[in-house]
Amino acid sequence: MKLTSINHKFLVLPLLLTLGAIQGCASTGELSKVRATADQALQTAQQADQNATAANSAAKSAADKADSAMAKADQADQKADQALQQIKDLNEKVDRMFEKSMKK
Repeated sequence: MKLTSINHKFLVLPLLLTLGAIQGCASTGELSKVRATADQALQTAQQADQNATAANSAAKSAADKADSAMAKADQADQKADQALQQIKDLNEKVDRMFEKSMKK
């Protein structure tokens, strides 16, 4: 009986070691999957950051162009106001000349 008990211990110990090694491999495999997922998430985040930077740059460029267009529109508006005033002044001058000629 004692011999069987010793044989049983010798059989269980390698079995436990094998199971432990298999479990260790599974943990390593799972860790590799987690690392791969983390690496993929990091790459996705870096790409998103690059896309956001590019979008920010494009938005700034568009804003600069819009500011430039607004400045040009303001200048055109001022010139139109000046031209309108000149036309009004000219009309008044023509009216005065016409009234003068009618008095003669």
